Amino acid sequence: MSSYKKVDTVLRVERALNKSFPPLQKYAMEQRENRKVKVYSVAYSRAYHKLLHGMAQRQMRASILSVGSFWFSAWVDAGQPNLNKLIVKPLTTEERKRIEREEVLFKAGKVAILNQNQNL
Repeated sequence: MSSYKKVDTVLRVERALNKSFPPLQKYAMEQRENRKVKVYSVAYSRAYHKLLHGMAQRQMRASILSVGSFWFSAWVDAGQPNLNKLIVKPLTTEERKRIEREEVLFKAGKVAILNQNQNL
């Protein structure tokens, strides 16, 4: 419902941006694995983000909170089992360091970005 209420704003902003943005600069080609894909250009994406005043980031943060709330509710409904017992093999030093870095970023209110070679 919250996202749906923003549809008119998003479409109005996109319409205005399309009228003012040079059409040849709207798209770019990007290599994804072994094929090229047409995507919105960085310049267009930044202009769109600026006109929306960070709406996409706020919506992403809200969705993260929503998904986390569902997981937390499921854990509570399951009787709050000890999740540490689910890990059969001990974490490697690399995994432990990665988790510590993610904790620092989380506490600072930042998002950890995985590179394509990193596993979840």
